[in-house]
Amino acid sequence: LISENELREAYSSIRECALSLDTDGAVYVLDYLNGFSLPENEKQRIEQLRNAVNDFDWDCVNAILA
Repeated sequence: LISENELREAYSSIRECALSLDTDGAVYVLDYLNGFSLPENEKQRIEQLRNAVNDFDWDCVNAILA
């Protein structure tokens, strides 16, 4: 199970990627998160983030992480 601190750091990294429109970086972090056992609500959040990143919808990424 991922620690709360690791998850917080990963979301912070995704926020930084969103600010710089860094799709590859965001996908890398999301792929990293898939290697962990995650609570169900976080799995859904990560899936929403992945969909938004794949659609280049950075406003949606920021809204999900707000």
